[in-house]
Amino acid sequence: MAHLGQLGLLLALALAAYGMVAAFAGASPRRAAWLESARLAAFAVLLVVLVVNGAMLIALLTDDFGVRYVAENSSTTTPVFFKTLSLWASDDGSLLLWNLVLAGYGAAVAWRFRTDRPAGFPVALGVMFLVQSFYLLLVNGPSRPFATLATAPLDGRGPAPLLQNHPLMAVHPPFLYLGFIGFTVPFAFAIASLVSGSQPDRWVEVIRGWTIAVWTFLTVGLALGALWSYSVLGWGGYWAWDPVENVALLPWLVATAFLHSVMLQRRSGMATLWNVGLVIGAFALTTFGTFLTRGSVLTSIHAFADSSVGPAYLTFLTLVLLGGFGLVVWRLPLLRSPARMDSLLSREAALVGNNVLLLAATGIVLLGTVFPMVAEAVFDQQLTVGRPYFESAVTPVFLLLLLLMGVGPLLPWRRGTPGRAWQRLRLPASAAALVAVVLTLAGVRSTGAVVGLGLVALVVVGTGRELVRGVRGGGGPRRVLRGSRRYGGLLVHVGMAVLAAGVIASSALGQEGEVTLAKGETATFAGHELRYEGLQTDRQPNRTVLTVALTVSGDGDELRLDPRLNLYPAASEPIASPAIDRGPVWDLYTSVISLQDNGDSATVRVLHTPGVNWLWLGALLMILGGLLAGWPHRVRRRRPPATAEGRVPPVVVTGARP
Repeated sequence: MAHLGQLGLLLALALAAYGMVAAFAGASPRRAAWLESARLAAFAVLLVVLVVNGAMLIALLTDDFGVRYVAENSSTTTPVFFKTLSLWASDDGSLLLWNLVLAGYGAAVAWRFRTDRPAGFPVALGVMFLVQSFYLLLVNGPSRPFATLATAPLDGRGPAPLLQNHPLMAVHPPFLYLGFIGFTVPFAFAIASLVSGSQPDRWVEVIRGWTIAVWTFLTVGLALGALWSYSVLGWGGYWAWDPVENVALLPWLVATAFLHSVMLQRRSGMATLWNVGLVIGAFALTTFGTFLTRGSVLTSIHAFADSSVGPAYLTFLTLVLLGGFGLVVWRLPLLRSPARMDSLLSREAALVGNNVLLLAATGIVLLGTVFPMVAEAVFDQQLTVGRPYFESAVTPVFLLLLLLMGVGPLLPWRRGTPGRAWQRLRLPASAAALVAVVLTLAGVRSTGAVVGLGLVALVVVGTGRELVRGVRGGGGPRRVLRGSRRYGGLLVHVGMAVLAAGVIASSALGQEGEVTLAKGETATFAGHELRYEGLQTDRQPNRTVLTVALTVSGDGDELRLDPRLNLYPAASEPIASPAIDRGPVWDLYTSVISLQDNGDSATVRVLHTPGVNWLWLGALLMILGGLLAGWPHRVRRRRPPATAEGRVPPVVVTGARP
């Protein structure tokens, strides 16, 4: 398998390099055959990279410990399910999956534009091959997933314990990759537009659907990551502002800004330069994220110099920034928008405000993420930026975004009047005020929670009313699908508001504590009585599981919760698995901290948290909204009238499928 994999990687690199040259050469109308061969090369690269990933999978499943990656990330006692997931459990293997997803996007672009090809398509395809060549160079040089050992060990080390502790590992990384890598497509068409100097509105129409798809994938990945953190790590939270989490959030924020500002360009001819910058920025942030997480930078800024792939990522990131924004400067006269904003009381103004806030959030998160590394590099001091910084800086921006989400969709395009705006905002504003009053009378003392949940009501009532009007306006599902862009966006706003309600409630209204119980002893927490029934030990092939049996009673009900500690041979410390009683309003969360006296007593972390499941519901609504907004529309073709000489101009495509 090692020889097959290594040969496959070399062949894939040769094909990608050929595809890049052929695509750029095919930009000339006289070399159409070159472009067609480049298109075919995209499918060939996908096939070869698929075989390479299959070779690594077979090596993992057959315990081929002669392959170094298999020896370091699998073992004979690893269950088959987690052996399969070991394909992306470490950097070298995940780069194989990265190349597979990227090749899949390249083939999808080659297939989608097999006939109707937008201006700049050859250059866009060439840029995609260029990016693919970089990642194939990594796995053929600095990172060698199929490197072999001189002497194969009898058994491997197995995957990292945290990565074999929950089945969510099967879906969380692949969706993140689909989101991260997918930004290559909008970036490629943006670069192609700049190189060819084509009309800016054309490329925006082409990439809008792709960007929605990528945004939806990344939303799924982020939501699954939060769910994995909550369900696996045992600390009771879902977002720790960890650098790895932050770098996944950054391109999502910029892509969200683009999906809003692109409406300015389509409706009002504004923000052309801004949109190009956002697309290049989103791709640069994905590259920055891979550089940060795979270049050993997070381990230590000094470890970066010893990393084999870190300098390569940094070089590529520099080229992306210099090349992308250098082209923007070159095409500046073409990108200037003549349109101006007519009124601050308009949807255009709300979209501009939305972009400013999203970029402000991006800057806050980026600064908090890179500051410790800069401090270490410049002052040789190790610093940390924790949750207090992020939460205090992001919360005001977050509340203002909620306000704009509630107000913006209700404002008219171009120009509105205060009277008309109040007429549309009266009901949602009244709902917001009512929620704030009720929460205050109920004893909620957190100003942020009162204001935040009031704004959630503003968004849900205002946006929900628009959705209901659309559904009840006649035409049923067909009407919704015809207006899928608008209704999908509104559904995303409702989902975001529900998610925000979950974040606010769980952050401001939850209770947390620790209890130490001897066997048979009880303790009371948040109205629940917890009794420790004893410790159970289960020896499995790849781990030993210590289960703390808890009986929880309250409100006339009794249930059993079994938080665990998992002991893996390769782990120096036990890995906790929480037990959660999930409910529509509250979750009761238990996680074992430690055992004493051979399990005769146990210390357990207990959380009584409201709104956590609203967070998952909100994420689901956002994903459904993304799918609806990206729903493909039929391509409309308009044939212009014949000229005076009787010639018929070519067909003009006025809509494009994603």
